[in-house]
Amino acid sequence: MQGGWFVVGRDDGTATFHVCETFAEVWEWCEPVHRLFVDIPIGLPAMGTRLADEEARQALPTHLKSTLFNTPDRNAVYANTKTETRRINRWLAGKSFPK
Repeated sequence: MQGGWFVVGRDDGTATFHVCETFAEVWEWCEPVHRLFVDIPIGLPAMGTRLADEEARQALPTHLKSTLFNTPDRNAVYANTKTETRRINRWLAGKSFPK
C-alpha cells in the first residue's frame, strides 16, 4: 500500500502498529479511544530532514520504517515538476520520494 495513515496504539504500556487506508479506518482501529493524536508535518525543513521524522523512524521496527514518509525540503516543494522535486530533495536532504 502506498499512502494511508500510520497508527500507533498503546495499551497497558505495549505499543502496537497498524497502517490504515482511510481516516475512518483509523477510528475503527482505535476504538474505544479517549484521545487521538494526529501527526501532520507543520513547517518544512530549510535543509535536510526533520529530527522528529528521523527519531520516529529509529523507534519503528525494521519492517515498518518505510511506512514513515519523508517530509520534503522547503526548496523542493517549489519545484515545477515531480522529477525536479525529487532531484532537489535528494540533493538537499539526501532522500527522495516514490515515483
